[in-house]
Amino acid sequence: MSSSHNDHDRGVVLTCRDLSRCLLCDASELRPAGFTYVFENESFPGVRCARCGFCFLSRQPVGDSLAHLYAADYFDSDYHCGHEEQSYFSCDEGQTASADVLLDWFESARAPG
Repeated sequence: MSSSHNDHDRGVVLTCRDLSRCLLCDASELRPAGFTYVFENESFPGVRCARCGFCFLSRQPVGDSLAHLYAADYFDSDYHCGHEEQSYFSCDEGQTASADVLLDWFESARAPG
C-alpha cells in the first residue's frame, strides 16, 4: 500500500509504502519496536517481527522519496537518526565492523537462492 504526504514547509511530497508483513520471513505478526524515525514531519515507526526478530520501519519511503531522504545531507547530519556526532564519511573501524556483523546476519537470514 502506498500513500503520499505533502510537507507544506518544503513543498516535498513523500511517497511511502506501509508494510504489514516481515521483509525476511513474511510473518504478519509485527510488534512496535519502541522507536520512530521522523523525517520532514513524516513518522516511520519501527516494528519487530514476532517470528524472526527482524526490526525494520513499517512505513518506508519509495522511489524519489527514498532518494530524497538519503540525499547527501543525510550522511553529513542525520546519520543514525542524528545520534552520531560525526558524519557517515568519518566512521571508524568499530562502526565498519558493526556493519559487517549486521550484513552477515542479513545474509544468514536470507532465503536460499
